[in-house]
Amino acid sequence: MTEVTLEQLAGYCTELGLMNRVDAERQLVETMITTKQRTYLVYLKVDAARDVMQVRIWGVVMTPPARRAVMARVVAHVNYNLLLKGFVFDWTDGEVAYDLPVPFRGTGISAAQLAQCLHAATWTLDTHGPTLLRASWGTASVEELLGLPMPDPADALTRALADVAGQAPPAAESGSAGTGHP
Repeated sequence: MTEVTLEQLAGYCTELGLMNRVDAERQLVETMITTKQRTYLVYLKVDAARDVMQVRIWGVVMTPPARRAVMARVVAHVNYNLLLKGFVFDWTDGEVAYDLPVPFRGTGISAAQLAQCLHAATWTLDTHGPTLLRASWGTASVEELLGLPMPDPADALTRALADVAGQAPPAAESGSAGTGHP
């Protein structure tokens, strides 16, 4: 089994020209990446029990409660199209994080592999960060944000009426027998 250490990851960061520090208490390496929008703090953590290096960026976007349903759908859609992991959405506090687990059992991690992971994170944030920001703080629908086809108004009305028609009348929902008359 090939061991990967925090010191090794910190050394790779230094080789790549990235400022970094080992946080021994939290058992991780902190470094930074810069995207077109901003600079992010990146955490590199080794899970030796599972032979996985975790690349994690916390606080990509914080979503207010009113936009969390939109964000959940946007994150699911974006992640579906990503090759290398993607975004994690925490419904309870509205945080969107970036997460990339990298298995290393029997192979270890190289500086080139770490560089590829950080480039993938940068590309993903450059490409999808603006959409996540608009999903969090804008007013656009999921379809508008992702450029999905909007439902035809007649089809949308038909679906809405079918949904309402399929529901039980309010009297039946409360447990009393309805007369069938409005």
